[in-house]
Amino acid sequence: MAKKTKKEKPVSENFEEPSEIDNIPPTLLLFREGFTVEEIAKHQLMPIKEVENHIAHFVATGDLNVLSVTPKPKLIEILKAYHKLGDSSLTALRKALGDDFNFLEIRSAINYWKRVNKPK
Repeated sequence: MAKKTKKEKPVSENFEEPSEIDNIPPTLLLFREGFTVEEIAKHQLMPIKEVENHIAHFVATGDLNVLSVTPKPKLIEILKAYHKLGDSSLTALRKALGDDFNFLEIRSAINYWKRVNKPK
C-alpha cells in the first residue's frame, strides 16, 4: 500500500508579507525608540562611529528628522559655521564650533542641509 504524503501548501500560502516594522533598519528603529547611540552600538555589536554614520545617513535620506539628532539652536549655529568655513572638514567645523557640539550633530546638520538644497 502506497504511503500517503501530506500535500504541502504552495510557497505563496506559507509566505507572510513583512510588516512595515520589518523593513526599518534596526539602528533607525532603536534610535526612534529613544535608545542612545552608545546603547545601540552595544545592542548591535558595532562601533559607536558606525552607529553615528547610520544615523547621519538616515538624516541625509530624510528617514530621520534632523531635529531628533541636532537641536534647532545648534543646527542654526552649525549651518552658519558651515557656510562661513565652506565645505571644510568636520574637524575644522567642530574646532570652530567648540566642544558643545559633537560630530554626529555636525554631520547630521550638514547632511540635512545638503538634502534640502539638493538640485532637483
